[in-house]
Amino acid sequence: MKTHLMIKVNSLFLLFALIGLTISGCSDDEKVPDPEIDESQLVVRNLSVISLGDQPDASAVTVVFDAAEDSIQVLFYQIMIQAAETPLDLEKAELLQEDRFLKVQQDQSNYEIILPASLPDTDGNTIEVGRNYQAYVLSISEIDREVKATLSTASNVFQLITYQSLTVEAPSVSDIADLGTPADITVSFNAPINSSYISSFRLFILKQANNIDVTTALSTPATQYLEVTNSQSSYNSKLPGELLDTDGDDIVAGSSYKLAILSMYQVGDTEGAALSPFSGPFVKQAFDPYRVTTILSSFGSNDGLDAIKIGIDGNFYVSNFGRGSAGRQLFQITPEGIKTDFATVTNTPLGLVTAPNGDIFITNENRIDRMETNGTVTPFVEEEINFGGLVMDENQNIYCGNYRHQYILRINVEGLVDTIASHDDLVGTVGIAYHEPSASLFTGNFDSGKIHQVSLDGTVTEIADLTGIGYLTEMNGYLYATLFTEHKIAKVSLTGEDEIIAGTGKNSQKDGPLLLASFDKPNGIIGDAATNTLYMTEWGKPRVTKITLPLE
Repeated sequence: MKTHLMIKVNSLFLLFALIGLTISGCSDDEKVPDPEIDESQLVVRNLSVISLGDQPDASAVTVVFDAAEDSIQVLFYQIMIQAAETPLDLEKAELLQEDRFLKVQQDQSNYEIILPASLPDTDGNTIEVGRNYQAYVLSISEIDREVKATLSTASNVFQLITYQSLTVEAPSVSDIADLGTPADITVSFNAPINSSYISSFRLFILKQANNIDVTTALSTPATQYLEVTNSQSSYNSKLPGELLDTDGDDIVAGSSYKLAILSMYQVGDTEGAALSPFSGPFVKQAFDPYRVTTILSSFGSNDGLDAIKIGIDGNFYVSNFGRGSAGRQLFQITPEGIKTDFATVTNTPLGLVTAPNGDIFITNENRIDRMETNGTVTPFVEEEINFGGLVMDENQNIYCGNYRHQYILRINVEGLVDTIASHDDLVGTVGIAYHEPSASLFTGNFDSGKIHQVSLDGTVTEIADLTGIGYLTEMNGYLYATLFTEHKIAKVSLTGEDEIIAGTGKNSQKDGPLLLASFDKPNGIIGDAATNTLYMTEWGKPRVTKITLPLE
């Protein structure tokens, strides 16, 4: 028994001795080191930002990233928004107050985090529309009981984008009724604030009683909308004639419609669409044959068109009074709009009249010249006044007024001059018309806008009070006056009842139905009684137009 026990004791002693020898034989330098930490494996991956939401605050921002490769070491992440002009460094990130970052627990492999509306940027400022930002993510890890922070690189640069900033404001619609089809319709709208994210706009016409949402609009066939590429800040887009409404029906005259615009956008990898408010209701107009049409608008910058008459050859003759002392020409313009310099006048030409034999009489300051059909130009009559508008009666007597004098003169075929009327109210007369049945003259006053009837015995009677009349003409028992400063055309009965028959009053130039058309200082005017059509010049931006009126 003792021998056996001794062997066991000796064996234990030997074992402890070996263990001790092994321990005492290892120096500190020979210990196995811990593996080095690879900080790149603690940084989040694929960091990006999508900024799109309902409100212009941080709630419009979605931060997307993948967890760090060594995410098991990460306790949580801190998402921070920094103004893009200054990069964020680790020192600043570690010292941020808690209200300037969003803390996210490490508990998944992929993150898509919508920020709280109240989150400020790293400087404590409100995240605002119109400023560039970048997102950063700080990984907080625990390694060997030590806390370690590692900062990501910056995300893409972004701005706050709201759905509203991608949405077109309510568009406006005009219908010039040229053809009676959708091609008459022009849609006007401005690109929204964040239009750089928009690839195109889709324009939809709906029946007034209908509605549409984004989902329905996106599934609408291409024949039922007009797509306009986004390339500018404002649009005046004309619809195609074959466009259908959103029910797939023809857009017809007399029916009431409204319009909406879909903005097709891409923000980051997110594609979508934003629908505008509806336009106001509009009724598709039928073709209106009574309208204003441009005959010619290609004139020189110094041209100033004045009187217009129709020659026996069917061409128009227009005096170019010019601007300052620029005017010298008498233009001949065909009904198709082909212009030639028919003659040169010594001084600024104003009024003119055409005779039955084709001769043209035109003012030349204090002289009236005769231009014969063979091209010969000769002085016809000269007086110490500057002649104004001219008109001829059935006996080829010429009547004229004058802007600075109070006289109405008559010049017979031999060139003899007599005064038929003198009145203070005639100072400022440029327009003059003759009504054969009553053997009366009618004058239009450029300064006062008044129209007077002047009988051949010299009686002067005021019949209408308008605004600044350029010229005046008589056609089919009515007077027609260009309202130079009002950009309109007035029709006046011989007893003085007046109405506006053309022009919106807007100082611009636009063809179309009479009361939808616009002029730029309408001036000379003459009528073709057989067709009840007026022809007119404009002074502001030189143009010759045709005004087709209903037959009486």
